[in-house]
Order: sequence, then C-alpha cells, then structure tokens
Amino acid sequence: MNALITDYSQASGQAQAATQPRGGAASRQQFPGSFAAAPQTQQPVSPQLSMPGVYGQQPTTLAGTYSQQQPMTAESMRYLNGFLAAQVGNRVKVEFLVGTNTYLEKSGKLIDVGANFIVLQEAMTDDLLVCDFFNIKFVTIYR
Repeated sequence: MNALITDYSQASGQAQAATQPRGGAASRQQFPGSFAAAPQTQQPVSPQLSMPGVYGQQPTTLAGTYSQQQPMTAESMRYLNGFLAAQVGNRVKVEFLVGTNTYLEKSGKLIDVGANFIVLQEAMTDDLLVCDFFNIKFVTIYR
C-alpha cells in the first residue's frame, strides 16, 4: 500500500506532500482469500454559494440547502396556516369565496388556527366563529 508522508518545511511555512511507497512490491504479500485494499479517492468539494435568508432566517449555502433541507410542514411560515398562526390575537378581516362569485366578509379577533379551519371571536360578543380554511381568499390583519 502507498502511504502519504507529509514533510513540513519550516522555511516556506507550507506543508509539502509527497507520495512515497513504503516497502516495495516484494514486501506486499497477498494471502489466499484476501482482497487487495481499494485505493482511496478524495471526495469532490461542492461550491459554497451564499443565498439570502427568507423572512428573517439566516442565509444558507447551496451545498447545505440540498443536503440539510428542512421538511415543509403546515406550521411553516411559507404556508398560510403558519403565517396566520403567528397572527393569533390580532384583529382580522377575512374574505371568503362562497360558490362561484359570492364574497362573504367576516371580522373579529383571531383566536386559533387549525389544519383546515380558523377560529374568530366576533366583535362585541363572546361568540366563536369557526371558518373553513379552503374558502379563504383574502385576510386583512389590523395592528
């Protein structure tokens, strides 16, 4: 087998590598039933390109994007569920499309966000209104 011997030169301050065989062809013995060791190869280095962060997240690199990608869930800020869940407690106006051309408007305090519904507390009452998530077209958030 070939071994890599590194010579550290103090004059230049850099490591100089030289490949030198240890022993020789005569010193390598093959035993019956044994396999020769496969030569080791270096893994290619992927480029590190910087990408800006999204919605306040830290910037990532392209190499880390594909190998360490986070799963997209309904709680992610990239989905309406996750965005509205971050707005719980605010006053909102929600517009629904009912049928093919009828808009219905509901407003109140956003109480909860589920997988396929939202809960509003209507103004001036203690009543809770549960709304279908899939008919929502527009949401206005009052601050």
